[in-house]
Amino acid sequence: MGLAPRYPVRTERLALRPLTGGDLDALVAYRSLPEVCRYVPFEPMDADTVRERLAADWARRRLDGEGQSLVLGAEVVASATLVGDLLLHWTSVTHRSGEVGYVFHPDHAGRGYATEAVHGVLHLAFDDLGLHRVTARVDLRNTPSARLARRLGMREEAHLRENEWFKGEWSGERDYAILEQEWRSLHAEGCPDLRAPVPATVVVVPDLVGQELREGHVEIYDRPIGVRLLYRHPATGADHYLVRYPPGLVAAPHRHRAAHTFVVLEGHLEVNGERLGPGSYCHFPAGALMHHAPAGEEGCVFVAVFDGPQDVEPAGGDGGA
Repeated sequence: MGLAPRYPVRTERLALRPLTGGDLDALVAYRSLPEVCRYVPFEPMDADTVRERLAADWARRRLDGEGQSLVLGAEVVASATLVGDLLLHWTSVTHRSGEVGYVFHPDHAGRGYATEAVHGVLHLAFDDLGLHRVTARVDLRNTPSARLARRLGMREEAHLRENEWFKGEWSGERDYAILEQEWRSLHAEGCPDLRAPVPATVVVVPDLVGQELREGHVEIYDRPIGVRLLYRHPATGADHYLVRYPPGLVAAPHRHRAAHTFVVLEGHLEVNGERLGPGSYCHFPAGALMHHAPAGEEGCVFVAVFDGPQDVEPAGGDGGA
């Protein structure tokens, strides 16, 4: 395994290529801005700092082993303007895993350059380097970056609260990932139009509460439940279910691999000691310990929206939503 791209790597409007000394002023123009550095692991850079990086780790043109990172500039071909830079880190040879990062000049926001550039780097990661899994770590407050990851087909796998002391305060993060097979599925008919509006998936189910459900047997419950699959995302496997709990159901504490949200439609649901009525909802991060069952002796109906496949495993103890 290894990665030795032929430069420049072209996308529709951009050329991805190694940074050079001629990029010094363009890099300082945005990497010196506090708003650009707010959610990323470096402080505003002056010309001397950028010059040192250009002569050191940013000079790499290929990846020969795990632990190495490739930093590429994103240049608009039509104007020869450097608008940002991207990182592809090779995390593990054994696990065929990597991570992407991206920093762009805010003056060029809203034109889809960042999405197009990261998409190009993902082609390098999957098609050329042969990775199985690529991740992106995003600060909880960095909404545009999270939106970019989702637009590229990456799914949220973890929601970490105050996991790092970062720039003088506790910060959290969302961890996104895409697998090789998900990438292939998204590109089965060629590259998607990343600048086109994301089409809405409309699933019309009249009278949700009155729907006939199939009997489902799940190991965490002491009896069957009623369930109906409303929607499954073709690439990520994200599941949306309509669920009916019978009166008196007993459920064991458990975890789901995917983050998910419950919306109560009828009756009351007890979730980790909290009683939720019709119109209430609760959210669980991926892997959170949870316990839920009908409140009292009444049954309940709710919608469960999973961000990925709803794999479940029993677990002991108590948790919080």
